[in-house]
Amino acid sequence: MRIKNLVAIFTVAITLVTVGCGDKSPIEYAAQGSNTGDSATENLSVETESDKDFTPGVIKENTYENAFFNVKISIPDDMRFFDNDELAEINDVASAYTSNETVKEAMEISRSSIVAYAAKDDGTTFNVSLSSAGKMTTAVFNERAVVEGSKQMTINEFEGIGYSDIDAAVETTNFLGEEHYALVLKGNNQSGDYHVKAIALLKDGYIATFTVGSPSEEGLQILDNAVKISQS
Repeated sequence: MRIKNLVAIFTVAITLVTVGCGDKSPIEYAAQGSNTGDSATENLSVETESDKDFTPGVIKENTYENAFFNVKISIPDDMRFFDNDELAEINDVASAYTSNETVKEAMEISRSSIVAYAAKDDGTTFNVSLSSAGKMTTAVFNERAVVEGSKQMTINEFEGIGYSDIDAAVETTNFLGEEHYALVLKGNNQSGDYHVKAIALLKDGYIATFTVGSPSEEGLQILDNAVKISQS
């Protein structure tokens, strides 16, 4: 399914470089920044309160909210979120993931799950994917390392589905009122240019990826709508 290929590429790249790749992984251990440090690697096998607080998030009208990652993103009125049946089709499963337990079970099998997907007629899309990388990964790798490590694999995947003249860069961007790292990509196919912007958040063994794709660069501004649910 072409839609599955497009929305999942960045998530697939992150999943491959953070789990099960051995010496093929382009990620290097982070020397600085968040999600690093000796104390972070202690007692990683013990279930924490954060595990219990994990949630795939909820969709309220035109807004996706995830209390675990403390993020809320609204989409424009001319876009719509897919319902559970459509999400199930994107995830190639019989029924959509609607609870914390089923999402966790799905991530144990495939390591990632698309939990929110929205689209509009011009080809603009927004999706949220959750991946299970393990506490060790999110303790020793920081956000920049994950995004940079996924860059070349994302390029390769886009080339594999027919895109050419791909220009990709890792840039700093304002997200949730803070500086974060984003993969910004532009490619071309028979339909014209396509722009992609993707951001990854790491927390306690889980990675949330927020990806926007659009024929126009202006369409990427959806990520600018992200705010924190709680400022504390």
